[in-house]
Amino acid sequence: KTPMDFGTIVTQLDAGAYRSENSGHGPLRFVTDVRQVFHNAWTYNEPGHQVYDSAQEVGRVFETELRKSFGDLDPWGVLAGTIIAKCGAGPLKSDTGDGDGNDGNGNSDGNEDEDG
Repeated sequence: KTPMDFGTIVTQLDAGAYRSENSGHGPLRFVTDVRQVFHNAWTYNEPGHQVYDSAQEVGRVFETELRKSFGDLDPWGVLAGTIIAKCGAGPLKSDTGDGDGNDGNGNSDGNEDEDG
């Protein structure tokens, strides 16, 4: 078991644990910790459970934004351990309705615009 949660990450951020001087140790540790939260959500929850499904959606957002922030430059290999494959390629859930186009397993059901 490798426990990790967002509260611990916030505490680590506040304590400066992810800071680094001219090295990737801090950013790599931060990204690894965030990915561990998602991994734990998938390991200890079943597909279809709110925690599992939310980890897929938030993980996809995290990986997408991380890639945007690094662009083509990744001197520390932060992008190498991407979890996007586990998140699935489905569209992000909308704030309303059940028709998110996602079958709960990260697969598009082709009904993105329908209400379920």
